[in-house]
Amino acid sequence: MAGNFFSSHRAEWPLVAEMSDGGMGSLKFVGGEGRKFGGVVGACRFDDADGVEVVASLYRDDRGGPLELDVWKVTFEPLIAIPSPDKFWREAD
Repeated sequence: MAGNFFSSHRAEWPLVAEMSDGGMGSLKFVGGEGRKFGGVVGACRFDDADGVEVVASLYRDDRGGPLELDVWKVTFEPLIAIPSPDKFWREAD
């Protein structure tokens, strides 16, 4: 039964692909040819398990859809773990 649900609703689920970022965890939302960068939806920061700061930014395309979730560890090392949401903080406006 679950297989039928996912098969019939596939177009409603965003498809993502890992980005080649050295293991930091960035994702690209795939689909829709010709999409261009349209702006930043939001960003937050958190500390990885080793205490190194990480910045996560969500970008939208020129049509308003999700484009990328960019995860950047400031030392360019692989991400160890994403903490619970209460450990996130927003970038200063």
